[in-house]
Amino acid sequence: MVDSRRMSEITETDVLQALRGVQDPELHKDFVELDMIQNVAVAGGVVSLSVILTTPACPLKDEIGDSIRGALTERIPGVNAVNIDFGSRVMPFRGIGDKMAIE
Repeated sequence: MVDSRRMSEITETDVLQALRGVQDPELHKDFVELDMIQNVAVAGGVVSLSVILTTPACPLKDEIGDSIRGALTERIPGVNAVNIDFGSRVMPFRGIGDKMAIE
């Protein structure tokens, strides 16, 4: 938890620290470890950030957003709103290694 004496000085580091341990429900690793949290900005009590998903049509987007909002408002005093911009990073298909295509 962030020291309440500093709540007017919330930093990106504070946000990332608060999100450590908040796990992606499918990958079972935390969002910070997976480098899915980007573009963190804090203005007053409002935290804005981007969450980069593995697919643009992620069916768990609402659950992910709720987990992130809950962690930030519970763990950092002074956070009263969280704006999340969802993006995606789809990995290109790289083939099947040394396997030949079926004719």
